[in-house]
Amino acid sequence: ADRLPSWSPDGRWVSYFSDADGEYELYITQSDGKGETRQLTDGNQTYFMSSSWSPDSKSIYAVDKAGKMYLVDVESGEMNHFDTEPLANAVQVSWSHDSRWITYAKASEGSFSSSIWIYDTETGDKHQVTSGFFNDASPAFSSKGDYLFYASNRDFTSPQYEDVGSTFVYADTGRLIAVPLNADVENAQLLESDEETWEEESEETEDTENNEEENADEAEEDAGAEESAYLDGYDTEHPLWGKWEGTASGFAALGMPTDEISYSLMIIVDEDGNIMGQSESMGETDDLGDVVKWNADTNELYMESTESGMTIIQKATVDGDTMTGTWEIKGMGMSGTWKGRRTSSDISEEELGESRTRAKRPKPSRSTLRTSSPARTTSALHRATSGISPATIRANCSTSARATMAHRSS
Repeated sequence: ADRLPSWSPDGRWVSYFSDADGEYELYITQSDGKGETRQLTDGNQTYFMSSSWSPDSKSIYAVDKAGKMYLVDVESGEMNHFDTEPLANAVQVSWSHDSRWITYAKASEGSFSSSIWIYDTETGDKHQVTSGFFNDASPAFSSKGDYLFYASNRDFTSPQYEDVGSTFVYADTGRLIAVPLNADVENAQLLESDEETWEEESEETEDTENNEEENADEAEEDAGAEESAYLDGYDTEHPLWGKWEGTASGFAALGMPTDEISYSLMIIVDEDGNIMGQSESMGETDDLGDVVKWNADTNELYMESTESGMTIIQKATVDGDTMTGTWEIKGMGMSGTWKGRRTSSDISEEELGESRTRAKRPKPSRSTLRTSSPARTTSALHRATSGISPATIRANCSTSARATMAHRSS
């Protein structure tokens, strides 16, 4: 019977084992079926288990049932017994790409563990490359000869215990190992040191860093200049500039249900000293007044507004980010106080545009008392509680206020 055929790498030959002469021997024949079949071995006393061609198709590795390992020269038929597996296992080998080296695993003396060996076909030297402490098997050269791969049972970190007693086993201990075979091979898993070393900075390095910092500062300044270009023509450093929030008090005398209400102001000043902006209170928004003046010597703000025959005067003194002052309804003997604090000096381009549009817009007919700055919140409060009507305002004012308003109406 003919058994275990194998093609040569160059495609010219087919090797196989046959008992044509009474004992199993190694034969080769041309792959095209032509030419003479050649018997390479003779006098074998046991049974061949497997064979393997060298990459250059010049040699054949064979192992018999006794664990004897042979190299057979294809041209001459010469047999070289180079090693024996102690447990008579059918050892599988891996050839190096240049056909010089053979690697294989065989049992260690006095142990059931196997170790990895490498055989040099040119010199006849054998090298044990693993100790045999762990069970190492299935070695193989990489296609370019840079690595030696093999499987190793060496991971004993996860024992599995039984549920009742204390018996345990080690399962899944196998790991794949890759060993670089020359100094030029980079280990993909080699750890790199992250230790920091102290180096004195040279003057050139310091100059470079300083230049980078200066360039970054200039870029930030340029970006800031572009962002604030819409503020050109405005005095953003004016003591009044910004957004203010505060409270005004003294409205109980007008018959209102609360003596104190909240307000907010946004004040804008251009380079010519013109003051504009808007105020908001009780949901109502209005401009700052008919007359708005600033005394730079005393830091005093004066605002005056006349609506429906009623003139409201507000005065305040600015001290940094605080503003305190008084309000009065002229000729009625009614007054109060107000105070505020600057909450921000940032006014957006959109807010600035809205304020300028409001300043240019013709003022509507003031048939009713409009409010929202601190003193003018009188009408806003009544709007929120009693509806918009001079009669309602009169009804909610004190007796003296009603008399004064009636006198003015006549």
